[in-house]
Amino acid sequence: MGTRQRVLAPWAVLLLALQVAGASHVIHRSLEAEAAPPSVPASIVSPLLRTGYHFQPPMN
Repeated sequence: MGTRQRVLAPWAVLLLALQVAGASHVIHRSLEAEAAPPSVPASIVSPLLRTGYHFQPPMN
């Protein structure tokens, strides 16, 4: 009985992992459409909100 459990256990873990991965990749189209943020023109964005990195793209 111990040998059978040793053979089935890796397969059970693999199947469980695949089920969890598949369940976590569900795309809800209704929520995706509602979550789109309104676009803001680049001229309105405050310079204080720009990145502090060395490279900064030119402002539009």
